[in-house]
Amino acid sequence: MNKFEKNHISAFDLDHTLLSINSSYQFGYYLYKKNVFSTSKLCYLLTKYFFHKLNILSINQLHQVTFNTIFLNQNSCKINELAEDFIDEFLNSYYYKPALEKLSEAKENNHFTLLLSSSPCFLVKIIAKKLQFDDWLATTYASNSSGNFSNITNILLGKDKAIYLENKRILLGIPVSQTYAYSDSYLDIDFLKSAGKAICVKPDKKLKHISVKNNWEII
Repeated sequence: MNKFEKNHISAFDLDHTLLSINSSYQFGYYLYKKNVFSTSKLCYLLTKYFFHKLNILSINQLHQVTFNTIFLNQNSCKINELAEDFIDEFLNSYYYKPALEKLSEAKENNHFTLLLSSSPCFLVKIIAKKLQFDDWLATTYASNSSGNFSNITNILLGKDKAIYLENKRILLGIPVSQTYAYSDSYLDIDFLKSAGKAICVKPDKKLKHISVKNNWEII
């Protein structure tokens, strides 16, 4: 095999994995500070997030509520510009160093690198470019003829990350044993199980229990 040919895949989740925070929530607060939406809407979203943490509201429902409250009918170009400004201003302070070191190590070893995130594509694509990922996938929003956001076209969940990693692995002709998946959340369990090696990054309580049981690496 050519020494420049990539024969491993390292796939990373974004929020609470490569970053120590949730980029969507931080960006939402940034938009609030920029007066993109009102205090009453912020309080409404915080309530819905609390319901999600209590397992009353699903992750899909939370995405839909957030989209309808903040992004529906917003100009996509304006939001993209604000996303650029937000990332330029804050991104360097949000990295989780141990995970970032794993990414650097993967690049040094000529791995094909994937960034897979349920955060909106206008955030993920900028971060993927800055970190020089080979490929990325995220939750996507559609725009109407006026360039305003109209609906969510796809919410990227753990099972979708697993499918994308598998398809990419087959396309590149890379065996499962030479794939690595990094995540913090039990919601990504399908994604983690789909890789030859699962690495748990500051795992939540449920994932930590599974990681210990399966002797998965924790960073």
